[in-house]
Amino acid sequence: MCWSRHVAASAAASEQFLVAQTQRWGIKVHRNFESVEVRIVFPCGRMQSKQDLETITAQGILLAKEQLLRRRSCALATFPFAQQIPTSQARRYLSRDTGCLVLDDNGDGSVSLVQANVVDLNNGWYKHSKKVIIDDGNDLNAALLSVLGADSWQTASIDPQAIRRLRILAKKMFGEMVDEQPIMICARQCQSQSLVFVGRSEDVQLFLRSETVRKELGITDWTQRGYTAPDRKSSYFNLCSQNVEVELGAWDEMIAMYRDCDARTLTTVQPLWQFKREKQLGDEIDAAGCVADSNCQASDCVKPARHFLVLMLLMIMMVLVVLVTMVAGMKYEVMPVQYSVQERNRAYEQQFATARWICQTLDHSWTEAREC
Repeated sequence: MCWSRHVAASAAASEQFLVAQTQRWGIKVHRNFESVEVRIVFPCGRMQSKQDLETITAQGILLAKEQLLRRRSCALATFPFAQQIPTSQARRYLSRDTGCLVLDDNGDGSVSLVQANVVDLNNGWYKHSKKVIIDDGNDLNAALLSVLGADSWQTASIDPQAIRRLRILAKKMFGEMVDEQPIMICARQCQSQSLVFVGRSEDVQLFLRSETVRKELGITDWTQRGYTAPDRKSSYFNLCSQNVEVELGAWDEMIAMYRDCDARTLTTVQPLWQFKREKQLGDEIDAAGCVADSNCQASDCVKPARHFLVLMLLMIMMVLVVLVTMVAGMKYEVMPVQYSVQERNRAYEQQFATARWICQTLDHSWTEAREC
Protein backbone atom coordinates (compact mmCIF):
# COMPACT_ATOMS: atom_id res chain seq x y z
CA MET A 1 0.00 0.00 0.00
CA CYS A 2 2.87 2.37 0.77
CA TRP A 3 4.37 1.59 -2.61
CA SER A 4 1.08 2.35 -4.39
CA ARG A 5 0.81 5.67 -2.56
CA HIS A 6 4.37 6.50 -3.61
CA VAL A 7 3.59 5.69 -7.25
CA ALA A 8 0.41 7.79 -7.13
CA ALA A 9 2.28 10.72 -5.57
CA SER A 10 5.03 10.43 -8.18
CA ALA A 11 2.47 10.39 -11.02
CA ALA A 12 0.69 13.42 -9.57
CA ALA A 13 3.97 15.32 -9.26
CA SER A 14 4.87 14.44 -12.86
CA GLU A 15 1.48 15.62 -14.10
CA GLN A 16 1.70 18.86 -12.14
CA PHE A 17 5.17 19.54 -13.56
CA LEU A 18 4.06 18.97 -17.16
CA VAL A 19 0.97 21.12 -16.76
CA ALA A 20 3.04 23.93 -15.23
CA GLN A 21 5.47 23.79 -18.15
CA THR A 22 2.66 24.07 -20.71
CA GLN A 23 1.59 27.39 -19.21
CA ARG A 24 4.81 28.97 -20.50
CA TRP A 25 3.90 28.22 -24.11
CA GLY A 26 0.13 28.62 -24.12
CA ILE A 27 -0.59 24.90 -24.52
CA LYS A 28 -3.87 23.53 -23.17
CA VAL A 29 -3.91 20.26 -21.25
CA HIS A 30 -6.86 17.88 -21.02
CA ARG A 31 -7.13 14.94 -18.67
CA ASN A 32 -8.30 11.70 -20.31
CA PHE A 33 -10.18 11.19 -23.55
CA GLU A 34 -12.76 8.81 -24.96
CA SER A 35 -12.31 7.35 -28.42
CA VAL A 36 -14.36 5.55 -31.02
CA GLU A 37 -11.76 4.36 -33.50
CA VAL A 38 -12.83 2.84 -36.82
CA ARG A 39 -10.52 1.47 -39.50
CA ILE A 40 -11.19 0.08 -42.96
CA VAL A 41 -9.07 -3.04 -43.31
CA PHE A 42 -7.96 -5.03 -46.33
CA PRO A 43 -6.67 -8.48 -45.25
CA CYS A 44 -3.65 -9.39 -47.38
CA GLY A 45 -2.14 -12.38 -45.63
CA ARG A 46 -0.06 -14.59 -47.95
CA MET A 47 -0.27 -12.01 -50.75
CA GLN A 48 3.02 -10.89 -52.19
CA SER A 49 4.17 -7.46 -53.28
CA LYS A 50 7.60 -6.14 -54.19
CA GLN A 51 6.72 -2.63 -53.07
CA ASP A 52 6.82 -1.25 -49.55
CA LEU A 53 3.91 0.73 -48.12
CA GLU A 54 4.55 4.37 -47.29
CA THR A 55 2.44 5.98 -44.59
CA ILE A 56 1.99 9.67 -45.46
CA THR A 57 -0.13 12.15 -43.52
CA ALA A 58 -2.42 14.84 -44.92
CA GLN A 59 0.38 17.33 -44.11
CA GLY A 60 2.74 15.53 -46.49
CA ILE A 61 4.80 13.99 -43.67
CA LEU A 62 6.24 10.53 -44.27
CA LEU A 63 5.57 8.61 -41.07
CA ALA A 64 6.90 5.21 -42.06
CA LYS A 65 7.92 2.90 -44.87
CA GLU A 66 6.97 -0.68 -44.08
CA GLN A 67 7.28 -4.10 -45.63
CA LEU A 68 4.38 -6.53 -45.60
CA LEU A 69 4.36 -8.95 -42.71
CA ARG A 70 4.95 -12.61 -43.57
CA ARG A 71 1.88 -13.63 -41.62
CA ARG A 72 -1.60 -14.78 -42.44
CA SER A 73 -2.94 -11.98 -40.23
CA CYS A 74 -1.25 -9.19 -42.23
CA ALA A 75 -3.55 -6.38 -43.44
CA LEU A 76 -3.67 -2.82 -44.73
CA ALA A 77 -5.63 -0.36 -42.56
CA THR A 78 -6.76 3.21 -43.18
CA PHE A 79 -9.17 5.80 -41.82
CA PRO A 80 -12.88 5.56 -42.68
CA PHE A 81 -12.91 9.00 -44.30
CA ALA A 82 -11.39 10.15 -47.59
CA GLN A 83 -8.40 12.46 -47.38
CA GLN A 84 -6.69 14.85 -49.76
CA ILE A 85 -3.31 16.54 -49.78
CA PRO A 86 -2.28 19.76 -51.57
CA THR A 87 -0.27 19.25 -54.73
CA SER A 88 2.53 21.36 -53.26
CA GLN A 89 2.93 18.82 -50.45
CA ALA A 90 2.59 15.79 -52.71
CA ARG A 91 4.91 16.91 -55.51
CA ARG A 92 8.05 15.52 -53.89
CA TYR A 93 6.49 12.05 -53.84
CA LEU A 94 4.76 12.12 -57.23
CA SER A 95 7.87 13.43 -59.03
CA ARG A 96 9.85 10.29 -58.24
CA ASP A 97 10.43 7.78 -61.04
CA THR A 98 8.54 5.14 -59.07
CA GLY A 99 5.71 7.51 -58.17
CA CYS A 100 3.77 6.94 -54.97
CA LEU A 101 1.26 4.16 -54.32
CA VAL A 102 -0.83 6.04 -51.76
CA LEU A 103 -1.25 9.25 -53.82
CA ASP A 104 -3.38 9.92 -56.92
CA ASP A 105 -3.36 13.29 -58.71
CA ASN A 106 -6.94 14.52 -59.24
CA GLY A 107 -5.89 17.16 -61.77
CA ASP A 108 -7.66 19.98 -59.89
CA GLY A 109 -4.82 21.06 -57.61
CA SER A 110 -5.48 18.34 -55.05
CA VAL A 111 -4.23 14.80 -54.61
CA SER A 112 -6.15 11.86 -53.17
CA LEU A 113 -4.42 10.28 -50.21
CA VAL A 114 -4.78 6.86 -48.58
CA GLN A 115 -3.12 7.16 -45.18
CA ALA A 116 -2.62 3.43 -44.73
CA ASN A 117 -0.26 1.34 -42.68
CA VAL A 118 0.61 -2.33 -42.26
CA VAL A 119 -1.10 -3.99 -39.28
CA ASP A 120 -1.32 -7.41 -37.68
CA LEU A 121 -4.91 -8.45 -37.03
CA ASN A 122 -3.70 -10.73 -34.22
CA ASN A 123 -1.81 -8.00 -32.42
CA GLY A 124 -2.47 -4.62 -30.81
CA TRP A 125 -5.96 -3.23 -30.59
CA TYR A 126 -6.95 -5.02 -33.81
CA LYS A 127 -6.81 -8.34 -31.96
CA HIS A 128 -9.55 -7.32 -29.53
CA SER A 129 -11.49 -5.00 -31.84
CA LYS A 130 -14.97 -5.73 -33.15
CA LYS A 131 -14.95 -6.80 -36.79
CA VAL A 132 -17.49 -7.07 -39.56
CA ILE A 133 -16.98 -7.97 -43.24
CA ILE A 134 -18.64 -5.69 -45.79
CA ASP A 135 -19.26 -5.78 -49.53
CA ASP A 136 -20.60 -3.39 -52.15
CA GLY A 137 -24.20 -4.21 -51.28
CA ASN A 138 -23.88 -3.56 -47.55
CA ASP A 139 -25.37 -0.57 -45.75
CA LEU A 140 -22.12 0.78 -44.32
CA ASN A 141 -23.69 2.77 -41.51
CA ALA A 142 -25.84 -0.19 -40.47
CA ALA A 143 -22.76 -2.41 -40.45
CA LEU A 144 -20.91 0.13 -38.34
CA LEU A 145 -23.83 0.45 -35.95
CA SER A 146 -23.85 -3.31 -35.46
CA VAL A 147 -20.20 -3.10 -34.41
CA LEU A 148 -20.30 -0.03 -32.17
CA GLY A 149 -23.80 -0.27 -30.77
CA ALA A 150 -26.41 2.44 -30.37
CA ASP A 151 -24.94 3.79 -27.12
CA SER A 152 -21.80 5.17 -28.74
CA TRP A 153 -21.10 8.80 -27.76
CA GLN A 154 -20.12 9.63 -31.31
CA THR A 155 -22.04 9.06 -34.53
CA ALA A 156 -19.28 7.51 -36.60
CA SER A 157 -19.65 7.03 -40.34
CA ILE A 158 -17.83 5.45 -43.24
CA ASP A 159 -17.17 7.22 -46.51
CA PRO A 160 -17.60 4.84 -49.49
CA GLN A 161 -14.90 6.84 -51.26
CA ALA A 162 -12.41 5.75 -48.60
CA ILE A 163 -13.24 2.10 -49.32
CA ARG A 164 -12.79 2.57 -53.07
CA ARG A 165 -9.43 4.25 -52.60
CA LEU A 166 -8.21 1.47 -50.33
CA ARG A 167 -9.16 -1.12 -52.91
CA ILE A 168 -7.34 0.89 -55.62
CA LEU A 169 -4.24 0.92 -53.42
CA ALA A 170 -4.50 -2.82 -52.88
CA LYS A 171 -4.84 -3.37 -56.64
CA LYS A 172 -1.64 -1.38 -57.23
CA MET A 173 0.19 -3.60 -54.77
CA PHE A 174 -1.28 -7.05 -55.46
CA GLY A 175 -2.97 -6.91 -58.86
CA GLU A 176 -6.46 -7.82 -60.05
CA MET A 177 -6.87 -10.61 -57.53
CA VAL A 178 -7.93 -8.08 -54.86
CA ASP A 179 -11.37 -7.70 -56.43
CA GLU A 180 -12.37 -11.02 -54.89
CA GLN A 181 -10.94 -10.16 -51.49
CA PRO A 182 -13.45 -8.80 -48.93
CA ILE A 183 -12.90 -5.66 -46.91
CA MET A 184 -13.71 -5.50 -43.23
CA ILE A 185 -14.39 -2.86 -40.60
CA CYS A 186 -12.50 -2.92 -37.30
CA ALA A 187 -13.73 -0.71 -34.47
CA ARG A 188 -13.14 -0.22 -30.78
CA GLN A 189 -14.32 2.07 -28.01
CA CYS A 190 -12.00 2.92 -25.15
CA GLN A 191 -11.12 5.45 -22.51
CA SER A 192 -7.57 6.69 -22.04
CA GLN A 193 -6.18 8.10 -18.81
CA SER A 194 -3.49 9.96 -20.73
CA LEU A 195 -2.93 13.70 -20.71
CA VAL A 196 -3.61 15.40 -24.04
CA PHE A 197 -1.56 18.48 -24.95
CA VAL A 198 -3.33 20.74 -27.45
CA GLY A 199 -1.59 23.65 -29.12
CA ARG A 200 0.20 24.94 -32.18
CA SER A 201 3.03 22.83 -33.53
CA GLU A 202 5.51 25.63 -32.87
CA ASP A 203 4.48 25.92 -29.22
CA VAL A 204 4.64 22.16 -28.70
CA GLN A 205 8.10 22.11 -30.24
CA LEU A 206 9.25 24.79 -27.77
CA PHE A 207 7.63 22.82 -24.95
CA LEU A 208 9.70 19.75 -25.90
CA ARG A 209 13.02 21.60 -25.68
CA SER A 210 13.08 20.85 -21.97
CA GLU A 211 15.03 17.66 -21.30
CA THR A 212 12.94 16.96 -18.19
CA VAL A 213 9.73 17.24 -20.20
CA ARG A 214 11.05 14.82 -22.82
CA LYS A 215 12.04 12.36 -20.12
CA GLU A 216 8.56 12.44 -18.62
CA LEU A 217 7.01 11.78 -22.05
CA GLY A 218 9.38 9.00 -23.08
CA ILE A 219 10.96 11.12 -25.82
CA THR A 220 14.63 10.61 -26.66
CA ASP A 221 15.64 13.90 -28.22
CA TRP A 222 14.43 17.17 -29.71
CA THR A 223 14.77 17.95 -33.42
CA GLN A 224 14.13 20.96 -35.63
CA ARG A 225 10.93 19.35 -36.97
CA GLY A 226 9.70 17.53 -33.89
CA TYR A 227 11.28 14.83 -31.76
CA THR A 228 12.73 11.32 -31.78
CA ALA A 229 11.45 8.43 -29.69
CA PRO A 230 12.01 4.66 -29.47
CA ASP A 231 10.40 2.77 -32.33
CA ARG A 232 8.05 0.32 -30.60
CA LYS A 233 7.44 -1.60 -33.84
CA SER A 234 11.09 -2.48 -34.36
CA SER A 235 12.16 -6.07 -33.83
CA TYR A 236 12.64 -7.22 -30.25
CA PHE A 237 15.79 -9.03 -31.36
CA ASN A 238 17.62 -5.77 -32.09
CA LEU A 239 20.36 -5.34 -29.53
CA CYS A 240 20.28 -1.56 -29.84
CA SER A 241 17.06 0.38 -29.51
CA GLN A 242 16.04 2.22 -32.66
CA ASN A 243 14.66 5.72 -32.65
CA VAL A 244 12.25 7.18 -35.15
CA GLU A 245 11.62 10.86 -35.84
CA VAL A 246 8.13 12.26 -35.34
CA GLU A 247 7.37 15.48 -37.20
CA LEU A 248 4.90 17.95 -35.71
CA GLY A 249 3.78 19.51 -38.99
CA ALA A 250 3.36 23.13 -40.03
CA TRP A 251 4.15 25.58 -37.23
CA ASP A 252 0.69 27.21 -37.27
CA GLU A 253 -1.28 23.96 -37.27
CA MET A 254 -3.18 22.86 -34.17
CA ILE A 255 -2.13 19.41 -33.02
CA ALA A 256 -2.88 16.97 -30.21
CA MET A 257 -0.02 15.14 -28.49
CA TYR A 258 -0.87 12.22 -26.23
CA ARG A 259 0.23 8.78 -25.08
CA ASP A 260 -0.92 5.78 -27.13
CA CYS A 261 0.31 2.31 -26.21
CA ASP A 262 -0.67 0.98 -29.67
CA ALA A 263 1.16 3.66 -31.67
CA ARG A 264 4.63 3.36 -33.14
CA THR A 265 5.98 5.73 -30.47
CA LEU A 266 4.61 5.89 -26.95
CA THR A 267 3.97 9.63 -27.28
CA THR A 268 2.26 10.31 -30.59
CA VAL A 269 0.90 13.32 -32.47
CA GLN A 270 -2.22 13.92 -34.56
CA PRO A 271 -3.64 16.98 -36.28
CA LEU A 272 -6.36 18.29 -33.97
CA TRP A 273 -9.09 18.01 -36.63
CA GLN A 274 -8.21 14.35 -37.17
CA PHE A 275 -8.02 13.69 -33.44
CA LYS A 276 -11.50 15.13 -32.87
CA ARG A 277 -13.05 12.96 -35.59
CA GLU A 278 -12.65 9.87 -33.42
CA LYS A 279 -11.79 11.11 -29.94
CA GLN A 280 -13.51 13.29 -27.36
CA LEU A 281 -11.33 15.45 -25.13
CA GLY A 282 -11.74 15.27 -21.37
CA ASP A 283 -11.81 18.20 -18.99
CA GLU A 284 -9.22 20.92 -19.35
CA ILE A 285 -6.95 21.30 -16.33
CA ASP A 286 -5.08 24.38 -15.11
CA ALA A 287 -1.62 24.94 -13.65
CA ALA A 288 -2.73 23.74 -10.21
CA GLY A 289 -3.85 20.43 -11.69
CA CYS A 290 -7.53 21.26 -11.27
CA VAL A 291 -10.30 21.03 -13.80
CA ALA A 292 -10.94 24.45 -15.30
CA ASP A 293 -14.28 26.12 -14.49
CA SER A 294 -15.13 23.66 -11.74
CA ASN A 295 -15.20 23.51 -7.93
CA CYS A 296 -12.04 21.51 -7.36
CA GLN A 297 -11.97 19.68 -4.02
CA ALA A 298 -8.40 18.44 -4.28
CA SER A 299 -6.26 19.04 -1.21
CA ASP A 300 -3.90 21.35 -3.06
CA CYS A 301 -6.81 23.46 -4.27
CA VAL A 302 -8.52 23.69 -0.90
CA LYS A 303 -5.51 25.42 0.64
CA PRO A 304 -6.09 28.81 -1.03
CA ALA A 305 -9.73 28.70 0.03
CA ARG A 306 -8.75 27.94 3.62
CA HIS A 307 -6.25 30.79 3.63
CA PHE A 308 -8.92 33.10 2.28
CA LEU A 309 -11.26 32.18 5.15
CA VAL A 310 -8.50 32.76 7.70
CA LEU A 311 -7.74 36.09 6.08
CA MET A 312 -11.38 37.15 6.31
CA LEU A 313 -11.56 36.17 9.98
CA LEU A 314 -8.43 38.15 10.77
CA MET A 315 -9.82 41.18 8.99
CA ILE A 316 -12.96 40.96 11.10
CA MET A 317 -10.81 40.72 14.22
CA MET A 318 -8.85 43.80 13.17
CA VAL A 319 -12.07 45.76 12.67
CA LEU A 320 -13.23 44.73 16.14
CA VAL A 321 -9.92 45.83 17.68
CA VAL A 322 -10.15 49.19 15.92
CA LEU A 323 -13.66 49.66 17.26
CA VAL A 324 -12.55 48.75 20.78
CA THR A 325 -9.68 51.22 20.47
CA MET A 326 -12.03 53.98 19.41
CA VAL A 327 -14.36 53.25 22.33
CA ALA A 328 -11.44 53.19 24.74
CA GLY A 329 -10.21 56.52 23.37
CA MET A 330 -13.60 58.09 23.86
CA LYS A 331 -13.61 56.77 27.43
CA TYR A 332 -10.27 58.42 28.12
CA GLU A 333 -11.52 61.72 26.76
CA VAL A 334 -14.71 61.61 28.80
CA MET A 335 -13.04 60.74 32.14
CA PRO A 336 -9.61 62.32 32.05
CA VAL A 337 -9.47 62.74 35.80
CA GLN A 338 -9.59 59.02 36.61
CA TYR A 339 -6.44 58.16 34.58
CA SER A 340 -2.98 59.62 34.67
CA VAL A 341 -1.08 60.52 31.52
CA GLN A 342 1.30 57.54 31.96
CA GLU A 343 -1.54 55.06 32.23
CA ARG A 344 -3.17 56.51 29.13
CA ASN A 345 0.06 56.27 27.11
CA ARG A 346 0.60 52.70 28.31
CA ALA A 347 -2.89 51.74 27.13
CA TYR A 348 -2.28 53.35 23.72
CA GLU A 349 1.01 51.45 23.34
CA GLN A 350 -0.75 48.15 24.04
CA GLN A 351 -3.42 48.97 21.48
CA PHE A 352 -0.83 49.92 18.85
CA ALA A 353 1.13 46.70 19.56
CA THR A 354 -2.03 44.65 19.07
CA ALA A 355 -2.84 46.41 15.82
CA ARG A 356 0.75 45.92 14.58
CA TRP A 357 0.58 42.18 15.39
CA ILE A 358 -2.68 41.87 13.48
CA CYS A 359 -1.19 43.64 10.45
CA GLN A 360 1.86 41.35 10.49
CA THR A 361 -0.35 38.27 10.76
CA LEU A 362 -2.52 39.47 7.87
CA ASP A 363 0.55 40.11 5.72
CA HIS A 364 1.96 36.63 6.46
CA SER A 365 -1.37 34.92 5.71
CA TRP A 366 -1.78 36.84 2.47
CA THR A 367 1.73 35.83 1.38
CA GLU A 368 0.98 32.14 2.07
CA ALA A 369 -2.32 32.40 0.19
CA ARG A 370 -0.60 33.84 -2.90
CA GLU A 371 2.09 31.12 -2.82
CA CYS A 372 -0.56 28.41 -2.69
